[in-house]
Amino acid sequence: MGYSESDLKHDEETLKNLELFRSPSGFRRAMPKLISSVRKGPGKRYWVTMQYIAGGYQQMSRKLSSAGGLEEEENQTLKLVVATYKMAESIYQSWLESGGDTLNFPQLKYAMSRTTVLRHWGDALNALGLKESAEEIYEIGVSEKLWTKIMCRPEKQLETIEAGGSYFYEVEEVLPDFVVEGIKESLEGIRTEFMKNVKEGKGVETWKVESSGLHSTHTWFQLPFYVDGDSKPGACGRYPLVCEVYDGERFPAARKGQIKLSAMAGGTVVRKHAGPTMERLRMHCSVVGEVGDDSWIRVGDEKRSWEVGECFIFDESCEHEVFIGGVGGDEKYRVVLIADLANPLLVNYEDYREASKGSKLAEVGGSRLYEETQDRFMRKRGHDVPEL
Repeated sequence: MGYSESDLKHDEETLKNLELFRSPSGFRRAMPKLISSVRKGPGKRYWVTMQYIAGGYQQMSRKLSSAGGLEEEENQTLKLVVATYKMAESIYQSWLESGGDTLNFPQLKYAMSRTTVLRHWGDALNALGLKESAEEIYEIGVSEKLWTKIMCRPEKQLETIEAGGSYFYEVEEVLPDFVVEGIKESLEGIRTEFMKNVKEGKGVETWKVESSGLHSTHTWFQLPFYVDGDSKPGACGRYPLVCEVYDGERFPAARKGQIKLSAMAGGTVVRKHAGPTMERLRMHCSVVGEVGDDSWIRVGDEKRSWEVGECFIFDESCEHEVFIGGVGGDEKYRVVLIADLANPLLVNYEDYREASKGSKLAEVGGSRLYEETQDRFMRKRGHDVPEL
């Protein structure tokens, strides 16, 4: 198939705008230009541009959600997300059916991954309350062998040890005994640090409000200590015990993940979402705020609540949502320590090494620590395990 000189010139402009979209905060300037370009360009070749337009609408919807009180505007924007992804998919399928010509198609290098498109499209439907329609989109990922089940939707599927259908784990199953001991012994001290900060006027209200669009009531606050391995000195100065226990020498932290305190007031709703990677598992340790059965986290088809001084771990790549009901006693917030650990259930040791890169504990422990953790997990889950 040949393309005219005007088509190629159109491509050059589109490439500039796709690059602009990917720059920090550039999507706002790029969006009207991309919308204009799809009205002018060759019909079977603008599915990449349509993906970006859908992504831009999605970013707008998240900002509207974070602003709060703009539910109607958010829903209208989410409908644009869904409609644009649907149109992009139709054009993409037509392009495939025509042979998927890659010649003179420079936009192709900007195409979103298939998993990203299906995750975001389904998430927009979920946010609109269209559960069945969302599941139909996620099912495409299963049929294309991107995922093994619709509940767990990572960007890249990795092989893990079978957990018997469970999405939750006890800390003793997936962490070495000395790490578990350090975590449990530190919780009372972290609670003391929290109360000290409250008395000094550095309580929850001084933390950052969650702003990624997962809630809309301004009742979820976070204080990060480590993000992707980088420490936050200001937070560590206020909570030295957290940074002592969860540095890379004492905790097998994930290469891509966070260590943070997370506080939610009663009435907080966190919408359904699935994390992007199987490289990590997420631990919750309850620090402050007694809650009952009317407060819960659902992962897959399982629910759990929190108990002060106790911890649990879950597969964050699987769909989860949160609801906080009443918070008991004098506390206004349910506060948990969240820590992302390198997933020791990854079958391929090289995958684990990549997931734990930067953790001195994982590096020093090497394959032996990895194998011992897997052996302990399988025994606790009733697998047949040969003697080491």
